[in-house]
Amino acid sequence: MFFRAPSFSILPGLVGEYYGEEYSSENYAVMLTAKLWGGIYGGVVASLLVIRIGWSPTFLLSAGLAFVAGVAALVFLR
Repeated sequence: MFFRAPSFSILPGLVGEYYGEEYSSENYAVMLTAKLWGGIYGGVVASLLVIRIGWSPTFLLSAGLAFVAGVAALVFLR
């Protein structure tokens, strides 16, 4: 999430503007829930990947997934 803190302070306002104020609290709750599960399982998955395939492939895989997520967000959120 782009170094975490900035996106969690900026994103609620952007979500409210993009999707409307009516569902802004629900959308923010979904974002925080995703942060919770990512924080719990993300470290475990990253550790397992580093152990199994090494540091460089793990970073390359995460960079590729971040790129795919960015492209998907641009395509599907229009």
